[in-house]
Amino acid sequence: MLKKPLVKAFAAVTSAMLLFGATGSLTQVNAQSDRVVKFAMVSEIDSLDPKQSSGTDTGSMLSNMHDGLIDFDEAGTIIPNLAESWEVSEDNLTYTFKLVEDATFHNGDTVTADDVIWSYASLAGLDGEEATSSKWEVVESITAVDEFTVEITLSSIDSGFLARTLMPVMPADYEDQASMPIGAGPFKFVEWNQGESLVMERNDDYYLGDKVAEIAGVEWILMQDPATITLALQTGEIDIAGTSIEGKAQLGDTMNYVEGPQNMVVIFGLNHTHEPFQDIKVRQAINFAINKQELIDVVFQGNGVELGSMFSPAMEYYYQEGLEDVYAYDPEKAKELLAEAGQEDLTFTIKVPSHAQFYVDTAQVMASQLSQVGVTMEIQPIE
Repeated sequence: MLKKPLVKAFAAVTSAMLLFGATGSLTQVNAQSDRVVKFAMVSEIDSLDPKQSSGTDTGSMLSNMHDGLIDFDEAGTIIPNLAESWEVSEDNLTYTFKLVEDATFHNGDTVTADDVIWSYASLAGLDGEEATSSKWEVVESITAVDEFTVEITLSSIDSGFLARTLMPVMPADYEDQASMPIGAGPFKFVEWNQGESLVMERNDDYYLGDKVAEIAGVEWILMQDPATITLALQTGEIDIAGTSIEGKAQLGDTMNYVEGPQNMVVIFGLNHTHEPFQDIKVRQAINFAINKQELIDVVFQGNGVELGSMFSPAMEYYYQEGLEDVYAYDPEKAKELLAEAGQEDLTFTIKVPSHAQFYVDTAQVMASQLSQVGVTMEIQPIE
């Protein structure tokens, strides 16, 4: 099981960019209620079962079919979802959620407290098996107060627990999520062609009536090659795709663009259960050795900001200014700390996702920076 990263965010890309092809702007696309919008995805789906999936992109897709007890708005503030309200006990150990009473799953069944218990019990290891998520091990019990009220008790105070109830609520005892997912979200599953596409249709019975989708559905099409994506946009094969600064320059004014701040944080994680990263001086040295602004300038063409935590300014509810100066670039300080730790010739390997070039480019720039303080970082690309 992966541990929390000890070297955290070094850059946040501050502009999310979407391209719109022949269908025009986002408003124009949404106005076509009978249209299935085709969206390019660059990552393969690892599982249609939210409990088995760990992919960030997969989670973004599946979230359109599932709802949790809570949700987040654009600023990162927690807002009601399947739970219309909640209360926290004075000792901060018991959370009582009141469910909306008119929410239904895609199979027509009403969402009840039993579904919440079933969905979260395995995560917390309350079903007699080992917890499937270390973040849920703090849960001591989940009980139904009545059909639409759930009480969750923790063994210790956990300030991040409420946010974790974003996790999808699924029908109790339904075991076919990996092949035929059923949720309570705004879109319903149609079909999955593994390695090719995922198709969803609008849920006309969505309990949040003011948020019923204005389009008929979405087809997520796997396209990992930027050149293929560009051609597909130009021919109208796809309607929407993310792009880079270079992609925008190549396409020019032939497309419509939407840009804005996003919570796209690049994190360099060290497992502190392994030597030599158990030594805080080594971790601090690596922090001081990395020139974040150079990474932003070289890899992201200046489109980013330095961070001192894992939150970007887009998450204004949580973001704290000033932390970016805690480990300001200081290679001489890095060398001193490595010498004190007896790690002047440190060598280690980093695993880097290869599906997006900026991950590899970031690692290569970091390897060059670390080499200036005597550290050798070997790069291992992974799918």
